[in-house]
Amino acid sequence: MICYISGLMDDQEVEEDTSAGFRGNAITAIFALLFLTFFLSIGSFIFTIWEDWTFFDAFYFCFITMTTIGFGDIVPGKRKKIFTQHLIEKIACFSKEK
Repeated sequence: MICYISGLMDDQEVEEDTSAGFRGNAITAIFALLFLTFFLSIGSFIFTIWEDWTFFDAFYFCFITMTTIGFGDIVPGKRKKIFTQHLIEKIACFSKEK
């Protein structure tokens, strides 16, 4: 940019630098969106198994939770406790007694 102001770079070089920068930013944005979609899909898949939700309800829940909006219209934990939760509670109770 300083070279352009002082006249050391011509217009074609500035245009090539700008298009290369835009291309790199566009690729980064595409990869970020793909990673975000993949990340939310993993959480959605887990919630479809744990909570018996549809994939779209689980994806909506993950997105709303990740963005910290938290409407509260879909809340996990309405089903019975699973085995691992009972196991963790028992371990915690026994560790407090000693």
